[in-house]
Amino acid sequence: MTLATVIREVYRSSERHDLRDALKTLLPADGQDWHPSGLYCFWDPATHEVLYLGLASDIQRRFAQHNALSGSSAKGNKREQIDSWFKTNDTLGYSIIVQSAAVVLLEQMGMDTFSDIIATGEGQLIEAHVQKFGQRPAWNKIGGSTYGATWAGVRSPGYFGLLTGRSDSLLVARRTIRQLAAEPESVQHEMTLHSGRMHALHNFGMTDGVDDSRIMEKLSELAQSPYLVSELPSHINLVASGYLMLDAPHPERMADEVDQ
Repeated sequence: MTLATVIREVYRSSERHDLRDALKTLLPADGQDWHPSGLYCFWDPATHEVLYLGLASDIQRRFAQHNALSGSSAKGNKREQIDSWFKTNDTLGYSIIVQSAAVVLLEQMGMDTFSDIIATGEGQLIEAHVQKFGQRPAWNKIGGSTYGATWAGVRSPGYFGLLTGRSDSLLVARRTIRQLAAEPESVQHEMTLHSGRMHALHNFGMTDGVDDSRIMEKLSELAQSPYLVSELPSHINLVASGYLMLDAPHPERMADEVDQ
């Protein structure tokens, strides 16, 4: 499962440009860490309600379209909903689920393409929302991939808590989007964690059936593998740094940071 890391953020209307710039830094088209494609979620920081689930081949570009930072039309994006939201709310939650830049190797080997992966993930999450709440998220007019929908199960809704800050897990980055864009060392810690997350999720799909102990177990296995000797220094640095002791960003704390 290459879609293995959730990264959260909360932003004000006046910070749309700042967040877009952070996404461009974190997810460059030719990046060596993360692939620019993935899933994203707009959500209510006060209630943890999922407002919209989407996919993008270029997350930062799609964020710009939704937030009226590029293009001139409201057709095919959520700029009207977002503008309306900010008329009555100070902040909006935004989370992404990303995959490693190494996903391109799968395509080169004739396996799933990055577009196949994100289509499946979006379909699964939208269908999981329907199964859990009886309807699609408020801003989703249509469903996703029918194949992805078949992956939705009783544990799939656990991702909504991870996306919206209702719950914590090592599947969630310890830093926000903007923090990671400014902290290369934290990105490297997250890349190490991403490997553990990805191996822990193998054969599980996008579910909350993977707990932190399984992720830590997979990290340890990777660090000790004779075939992945290069993983050992990054694993040692991750553990020694205390990064694993950090809590995932919480909506209230993120909103406080926005106020400062």
